[in-house]
Amino acid sequence: MKNIYITIIVFVLFSIGIKAQENKKGIFLSGGFGGPYASFTTFRGNLSLSLGGGGAMLLNNNYYIGGFGQGTSDMLSVKSDMPDYSNSYIQTEYGGLWIGYILRKNKKFDVDFSIKTAWGEVLLNDKTTRQTLYDKVFVLIPEISINFRLGSIMKIQFFGNYTAFSTVTLLDYNEKDFSNPAYGFKLSFGWF
Repeated sequence: MKNIYITIIVFVLFSIGIKAQENKKGIFLSGGFGGPYASFTTFRGNLSLSLGGGGAMLLNNNYYIGGFGQGTSDMLSVKSDMPDYSNSYIQTEYGGLWIGYILRKNKKFDVDFSIKTAWGEVLLNDKTTRQTLYDKVFVLIPEISINFRLGSIMKIQFFGNYTAFSTVTLLDYNEKDFSNPAYGFKLSFGWF
């Protein structure tokens, strides 16, 4: 499975090089952006909210590479459905590399395709006893977003993705419980 992730990363970086050779300019920094986002998903049929943020360098006006992090918010988190852990909340925390491509650059709206690779944890967090059970995970998130410019340095983005977790062995929970489609919105600030 790790070979697939490495292949995807190498392919994207290789395609940056091909584009740079076509323009005969090389790879150049053309801007950067960053900002917060909110992501909604379900866990065993219950709605959950994650908050995060990320930033990236824009290369050759279309490609970007950067980092991100996100975690489950206490505003809308899911309680465990296991009897012995009924006071525990299910949470996720992860962060890592973010690479993507922006289509229809310099328009009022554009579309971007990205993939996030992350490392982190899934947790059962009992806030009354302050006991936490966790499992380390790897996460892969392919994403598409529609972006609307709100001036020269700000965008609002609406996105959809699929958050795929590696093997999870947290009591009776597994990766199928955590791997789900997600949707949300971002605010990005910078030079696009």
